[in-house]
Amino acid sequence: MNLLELLEGFIPPIENKNIKDIEIKKIVNDSRKADENSLFIAFSGYSKNISSFIPDAYNSGCRYFVVEESKLNQFHFDDAFFFG
Repeated sequence: MNLLELLEGFIPPIENKNIKDIEIKKIVNDSRKADENSLFIAFSGYSKNISSFIPDAYNSGCRYFVVEESKLNQFHFDDAFFFG
């Protein structure tokens, strides 16, 4: 599915508004499964703060992240997009 279709209704990303409408092949919340075709969902769970794994997902090639609104300003990667 296209990224812009998936994110329809979300607020714009906080940084770098030049979003490419790429095809997202998988939606993940495990940084070990993230890659350049992923949308990483980084919401805190019952026992883990998934947002702490954003750097790992980024290092695996992921550039698109859905985070809790309170964490939108916590991460700064020049070529990454954060939605909340």
